[in-house]
Amino acid sequence: MKISANRPTGGMKSLPIPRTLRRFLQQSAAWTVICFAIELFCYFVLHLRAPYDYPAGQRQFIFIDFTPYIHLFANFHSRSFFDPFRLMYPAPAVVSYRLLLLGGGVRHPHFATWRFVGIMVATSWILMLLVGRSLVRRGLAPRSTIKFLLATYFLSFPFWFEVHQANLEFVVWIVIIVGLWAFWTDRSYLAAAMFGVAISMKIFPFMYLGLLVARKEFRQAVFALFVTGATTITSLWLVCPDIRYSLQQTNIGVDLFRKMYVLGLRPLETGYDHSLFCLFKRMLPRLPRPHHFQQFFMAYAVVAAICGFYLFFTRIRKLPVVNQILCLSVAAILLPPTSYDYTLLHLYAPFVLLVFVLLEQTMKGSDKTLPGIPLAFALFAFLLSAQEEFIYHGLRYAGQLKAIALLALFAVALRYPFRSRVDLQNETQDTLKFASY
Repeated sequence: MKISANRPTGGMKSLPIPRTLRRFLQQSAAWTVICFAIELFCYFVLHLRAPYDYPAGQRQFIFIDFTPYIHLFANFHSRSFFDPFRLMYPAPAVVSYRLLLLGGGVRHPHFATWRFVGIMVATSWILMLLVGRSLVRRGLAPRSTIKFLLATYFLSFPFWFEVHQANLEFVVWIVIIVGLWAFWTDRSYLAAAMFGVAISMKIFPFMYLGLLVARKEFRQAVFALFVTGATTITSLWLVCPDIRYSLQQTNIGVDLFRKMYVLGLRPLETGYDHSLFCLFKRMLPRLPRPHHFQQFFMAYAVVAAICGFYLFFTRIRKLPVVNQILCLSVAAILLPPTSYDYTLLHLYAPFVLLVFVLLEQTMKGSDKTLPGIPLAFALFAFLLSAQEEFIYHGLRYAGQLKAIALLALFAVALRYPFRSRVDLQNETQDTLKFASY
């Protein structure tokens, strides 16, 4: 079964922003205004500081995931790279970090940081222009397209959190975006290659291989794993010519992250952590010792894997393509043991696809006929806007509320099929193929 690219449809009338999307923008703006109003009240009336002064305050933490580690790359491609500090990233992520420092970035860390921020902003505008062109092709009026995209862009808290942190999640996101575009336009091997590179940088993009499996493209799925292995080995050599030593030291860094962030409960970071595992940690009255908690984590991983495979083969693989992408994107955000606010970037691809579905249906009639669409966009409005003022006794619980919202969005994707033009084309092709027999 093949997915063919959507073609522009001639003679379409231009639509204003549909009511469901207008409500999405209103809800996003309302959540954002509430967040900043509470923060200003806490700051100027109650004279409260951290953690009540975020996102407007805490400027001392800006670019905290990028600038402090630039000096380490002076010893890149040598054994000294791991002394005395190890980056807590897999080797391909370290290599992508080094690529961002080309052109003297090691000697000029502030220049390198601002260049990375500039790349993020410029890339986001390019993506927005591409999405805008697709929206116009699907019937949305150009002026309405500009209004909708600009409002969504400036209300998109996960993107601005990513810019504030200057985290490498942006690189993973772009690789996955290219992979999803390739999958949507029937470039399966390119999609597999992109998913393979993303998996080598972070394990959670493994979920996206389900898209290839659902289309019975098993060779492409195996090719993705081959790309993962080749990218990992090459990256280990680039980090340090002694591949065995590089792998050993990289594993030490990753294990350090597990001990510090996965098996512990850090009050600051857990407020940004919307993983299901962190939700479980916050529900426990007291965390066990790391040795015993490791067993709890392993049990969580096994149960999550079993439930994920069961849902995929019994339900997800039978859903329309948009539902598959939405389910797998939510699972990739929700199931890892830690998942901070910048990982919500991965919701934008299914969000845009759902907008496509809404516009295609609106051209036929009314979006009232689409069950689940209003609820899905209401959850998107909550997840993609600022929610940082849910604080109780000095501890932020925004991440745990977003975990619950992600579970609800996953349930919506499982319950309501969102058929796009792509699915209708596939169904027609399958019918013709069956008739030919």
